Amino acid sequence: MRGYKWLITFKNTLGLDAWRGVLRAATGLAWITEGFNRTERARKTLLAELDLGAIILRDCDGKIRYWSAGCAALYGYTPEEAVGKAVHDLLGTAFPMPLSEIEAALERDGEWRGEVRQRHKDGHEMSIAAHVVPGRNQRRASTVVDVSSHRRKEIAFRVEQADRQRRLERLIEETALALRESEDRLRVMVENVTDYAIFMLDAQGNVKSWNPGAQRIKGYTADEIIGRHFSCFYTQQDQAADEPARSLERAAREGRYETQGWRVRKDGKSFWASIIVYPIRANDGQLMGFTKVTRDTTEQRQAQLALQEAQKGLFKAQKMEAVGQLTGGVAHDFNNLLQAVSGNLELIQLSSKQGDEERVAELLEVAQRAIGRGARLTAQLLAFSRRQILHPERVLVNDLIAETADLIRRALGETITFEMHAEAGLWPCHIDPAQFEAAILNLVLNARDAMPTGGTLTVSIANVPLGTKKPETFNGAASGDYVRIDISDTGHGMTAEVRAHAFEPFFTTKEVGKGTGLGLAQVYGFVYQSDGAISIDSAPGQGTRISLFFPRATTPDLEREAVSDDAEQVGGVPAQGAVLLVEDDPTVLRAIQMGLVSAGYRVVAADDASKALSVLRSGIELEILFSDVVLPGGISGVELAQEARKMYPCLPVLLTSGYPGDVLKRHGGKGEFEILGKPYRLEKLLGRIAELTRKAAA
Repeated sequence: MRGYKWLITFKNTLGLDAWRGVLRAATGLAWITEGFNRTERARKTLLAELDLGAIILRDCDGKIRYWSAGCAALYGYTPEEAVGKAVHDLLGTAFPMPLSEIEAALERDGEWRGEVRQRHKDGHEMSIAAHVVPGRNQRRASTVVDVSSHRRKEIAFRVEQADRQRRLERLIEETALALRESEDRLRVMVENVTDYAIFMLDAQGNVKSWNPGAQRIKGYTADEIIGRHFSCFYTQQDQAADEPARSLERAAREGRYETQGWRVRKDGKSFWASIIVYPIRANDGQLMGFTKVTRDTTEQRQAQLALQEAQKGLFKAQKMEAVGQLTGGVAHDFNNLLQAVSGNLELIQLSSKQGDEERVAELLEVAQRAIGRGARLTAQLLAFSRRQILHPERVLVNDLIAETADLIRRALGETITFEMHAEAGLWPCHIDPAQFEAAILNLVLNARDAMPTGGTLTVSIANVPLGTKKPETFNGAASGDYVRIDISDTGHGMTAEVRAHAFEPFFTTKEVGKGTGLGLAQVYGFVYQSDGAISIDSAPGQGTRISLFFPRATTPDLEREAVSDDAEQVGGVPAQGAVLLVEDDPTVLRAIQMGLVSAGYRVVAADDASKALSVLRSGIELEILFSDVVLPGGISGVELAQEARKMYPCLPVLLTSGYPGDVLKRHGGKGEFEILGKPYRLEKLLGRIAELTRKAAA
């Protein structure tokens, strides 16, 4: 109260305005005093809290003025040991830059942050993150943090990362180099491959790359084809069947698709191709596109097909040739038997002057008919084996068939209609007319037997100019011009098995006693001996068409063989000359010897070439040498005749054989000797001998 009164009195004394000023000053002083007290308390509280951190206060000369508890824990020095010491001497500070630059940063920026190297009391070094700020009187305040462990980890991490980075960069570099080298090799390889079309497609099938091989095989340049769909390489039929899309779908599903087929070049021409398609996928399995490899295998395919055809033909030819050789040998032996029978029968006829003449004549007639049938059977065998003698002439086959039309109609009977269609301007052919007519008649009779209830037989004749293409029914040489004769019937037809064996000798589907199985075999042999071809087109219930192809005649009439079975027959005339007869079959030798003797000839007989040569060397005068071609002992009748001509250049020579067609060639002859085919009648033999001796005498 006393103070209050003082203030009132003081107020009254000073006046109101002065009093107000004093009051304001007092109030401000109280506020300042209270603020200072609060600040001091805050400072002390803050210092107490900060003392746990690492804080250093130093003078301008670097001496430590304040050393917090955090610094003691960090560096190992107590405040007593640190305060007053030069901080950088105490801690052995190593700065990352000159001090002048740090001071400049403090002046410029008002602070400096950086990392220094300092030493612990125990001597180990530490990495310290320092934050320095300027204070009054050029003092410095610093906060420090030990980052050694972090630094070590960071350095180790950086070293490890740097090492990894170096290894990774080296690996990437090596991989890139290997990839570039691999890509270069692949590019060079692909760019130099011309035998294969190697190109890439996108997932939709559009062309993305193109190598020179693709350009060579398919004809497109890269600029022309890249971006287009690969289906343009397929035929229209394959495109309509969606084959391009199906090939990509299978490649994507199966990992690879391989096929063969026709493909189309830029110029529209087709070629046979071998194709492989591979899918291209990303690491996640996504389909990126396809790689296609195509090779032109047209020539290989044609060669393979030709080889297959050749193998089939070779197999058939070998089979038929084997059968031909067999039938040729059988025919030779059979002709010897026929010759023996014929000779004996003729001798009986000539010497039979007593007894039942009528009976003898009857037996002789029967025997001669049997011989005729045997001779015809032999002719069929020889025709199949192509060892018969042909006499080709320049003829028009339509004329030959027209001449035998009446015979054909009679052979067919009333229930079968015969039709003939001939193209105008038919080319001539070089064939044996008699053998051709026999072949046609054989085919007509077969057709008749295939139509027991009637039908139609049609003979069609046309020119066939063969170039590089050949009809399916042609199995001969695919060149030149041919005349084609089709003999078609409306009969029951043939199965595939029957067609496969139809030309084989002794194969027949007729009942026993109604066919020898040599009809088609004879036709087959005659056609191929005439350089032609034959084929069968038939199916059960659809009739049969047999096609004969004969080459067009482009030269005048062929010269007839030196051998002629139709030589003028001259009856045997008794003669004083001697005949050297050489025959290995004793029955045939005896029969011919007796026939020649009956005709007035003296006969010197020998059963092999060695004995015959002895006779020739003896100097005996001979009228003629008559010898079989096939003889025992390694010397043939042809060789014997050649030796005889050396000794006696003007000696007439007549040879005989059961299959005389090419016997001279097969035994080293050159056509210098005449051949008489077996079986022969005695009158024909005597006529030939008389003719040859007459020519020699002239």
